Amino acid sequence: MSRKKRNKLYKEVFESVRISDFAAEGKALCRINDMVVFVRNAAPGDLADIRITKTKRKFLEAEIINIHEKSEFREDPFCPHYGVCGGCKWQHLKYKQQLFFKQHQVVDNIERIGKIPKSEFNLLPIKGSEKTKFYRNKLEFSFTDNRWLSPEEIDSKNIITDKNGLGFHVPGCYDKVLDIDKCYLQPEPSNKIRLWLKEYAIRNKLEFYDVKHQSKGWLRNVVIRNNTKGDFLVNIVVSWQDDEKLEKLFDELAKVFPE
Repeated sequence: MSRKKRNKLYKEVFESVRISDFAAEGKALCRINDMVVFVRNAAPGDLADIRITKTKRKFLEAEIINIHEKSEFREDPFCPHYGVCGGCKWQHLKYKQQLFFKQHQVVDNIERIGKIPKSEFNLLPIKGSEKTKFYRNKLEFSFTDNRWLSPEEIDSKNIITDKNGLGFHVPGCYDKVLDIDKCYLQPEPSNKIRLWLKEYAIRNKLEFYDVKHQSKGWLRNVVIRNNTKGDFLVNIVVSWQDDEKLEKLFDELAKVFPE
C-alpha cells in the first residue's frame, strides 16, 4: 500500500470488525483490505469498531472504540490501571487462554522466524503459575514531577497542581510516568512502601525527578525486592549524594516498615 493511501487511513474508523487471531504484546489482529491490523487490548472473537492509530508499510495499528460482541476468551481486568500501564497486557484474557496464546507464540517464533519445522523440535507444554497476583519479587518505580494525566483530567480544564507521581512508565512514552495507586504484581507491603515514599517526599519537599528534561529533581527511582522469608530491600536512586537526607529517609522507613 502506498504512503498516500496509508496516510488516509490514519484515525479512520472501521465498524463491526471481527478480531480473528492473537498477536504479541497483548495485541490481537484482524485484516482490512488485505492489510494486517494489530489491535491493542483486543481478543480473538471480538466484534468491534476500531480506529487506526498508526500506519506502517506492511501493517496498521488500531485501538478499540466500541465492542459489539465480546469474545468468549475475555474477562474483566482486575487492575484499575489496566490499559494505561504496560505491565499486564494480557489481563483482559482468561488465564487459560493467556497460556494457550503464549505457547502458540513460541511455536510461531520457532517455525516462522527461526525457520525450524515443527517436526524438528519437541515443545513441552507451558506450565501455568499457581498465582496470578502478587507473584513478583522485584519491581522498579520511577519518580516524576510531571505525571501522566488521564483524558478525564485533561478534559476537565481544571488546573492540575498535584503533578508528582511514583509509578511505571506509560508504554511508548519515555517521559510519562503513570502514578500507581495499587499494583497487583508484588506482595505487600510493596504498595504501602511506595505510597509511603511518595507521601514522605511530598511532606518533606523532596524534589521529584524531571524525567523529560533530566535537568532537575533529586528522587529518581526506587527498587523494591522481597524474598520468601518476607524480608524486603528498598534501593533508592538519587541524582546526587546527600547523606543527611538519605539517612533521615531510611531511618523513618525502617521505623514504619521493620521488615
